[in-house]
Amino acid sequence: MKYFAAIMMVAFWFDGLSQITITSSHMASSGDTVRYSQAPITDLPDLNLAGTNVSWDMTDLGLLQQDIHEFKASYLTPYIINFGFTATGLKIADSLGQSPMLLTQVYDFYKKSSTKYENIGIGFIPDLLKYPQSGKHSDPDEIYLFPLDYDDTFSSTFALEVTINAVGFPVGSFFRTGKRFTHVDGWGKISTPYGSDIDCIRVKAVIDSYDSLAISTLSVYFGTNTRQVVYKWLSTSEKIPVVEIAGTEVAGNFVPQYIRYRDNYRKAPGPIQVDFTASQTTVSTGDTIYLTNNTTGQILSYDWNIDPSSGWQFANGSTSTSKDISLSFSDTGKYSVKLVANGIFNSDSLTKTDYITVNDAAGIQSVADHRISVYPVPADGTIHITNNSDEELTYVLVNLIGTSMINGNIEKNKTGSFQTIQIPDGVYSLVFNINGSVSTRKMIIQH
Repeated sequence: MKYFAAIMMVAFWFDGLSQITITSSHMASSGDTVRYSQAPITDLPDLNLAGTNVSWDMTDLGLLQQDIHEFKASYLTPYIINFGFTATGLKIADSLGQSPMLLTQVYDFYKKSSTKYENIGIGFIPDLLKYPQSGKHSDPDEIYLFPLDYDDTFSSTFALEVTINAVGFPVGSFFRTGKRFTHVDGWGKISTPYGSDIDCIRVKAVIDSYDSLAISTLSVYFGTNTRQVVYKWLSTSEKIPVVEIAGTEVAGNFVPQYIRYRDNYRKAPGPIQVDFTASQTTVSTGDTIYLTNNTTGQILSYDWNIDPSSGWQFANGSTSTSKDISLSFSDTGKYSVKLVANGIFNSDSLTKTDYITVNDAAGIQSVADHRISVYPVPADGTIHITNNSDEELTYVLVNLIGTSMINGNIEKNKTGSFQTIQIPDGVYSLVFNINGSVSTRKMIIQH
């Protein structure tokens, strides 16, 4: 009995580490709708991580936008003439390529059997003609061979010709030929914002293809070679890859095009909108102000510009690329502030012209109320206040953001004082109240 229990424990342990097998039942069918999110390409994980019992942690994948893969019966697409009732259509792009090969309403068509899952054709609308075109592969593109297990490899070729028609008359052709090499190069568990520790296998495919378009009536002849590399993490619980990363290979380097992952509904961030505010907009030389960045959207970088470019400097460790910044001023004048925020696909900027006014601190005098004398200016250790009125005077010293530093009161026709040794250097305001009459003095403290 002991031996049996031990054997069962070992078997259970190995079963927990065993890889999954993907079959045709794990592929999407007509009528399936599956939500996915697109992440910034800057979130690209380490694609070299492969092998056995791998833990892929992609929980930090961001969210640019969401969409739904809607797998339609082929007769519900614009391309029923070629595909009838036997295939599943999936719109892969609203537009693909660029002029003169710009295609819109691009669909791929799939069939699955117990032994394979293959792309059997394509449908699109050439932007040049505005008329639906479709065609079947003469040599289908075999995407998966079943059952699909770790370390499986296979190669396949594909060929496609779509006759381009304009109001029923053939005017040219679209060709696609190529080959696909597929390797199941890893198995383990994957974690994303959608779920944790999902059993999966990783499938890497390298696709070399040549697309060409020939429209004789428009004298258009164009072709392009592409090497695409696609990584897919497949599970037995989802109808689409848990994660799919695709890109092109240029001079041996992988250039990512998109990162998609299975997801639930989440609100995607809106467009970038730049905004900022300053703690003070009218200050004196020697002052430091704080600019708070209130920009919304998914941001990659910031760039602050101050005009003119002299008479000021960044303070408190901030730089032109910091989210929030501090500025100190040495020259008088008016300063404009511009903030540029850059995202993945767009950017925004805001300029506030003559936003900051800087006055000469040395010219600030104690003339707000003749009944009050304040000295010395600037203060270096003790501030003396003389109340020349017949009423009691109260006072409070506040910093640039309105925080009270010290307060007190002085009887009529008396002089009072307070120490500044514990107060940092800078420009402050002394606020006085004599029987409800309020006046303010600027006060420079220098030790």
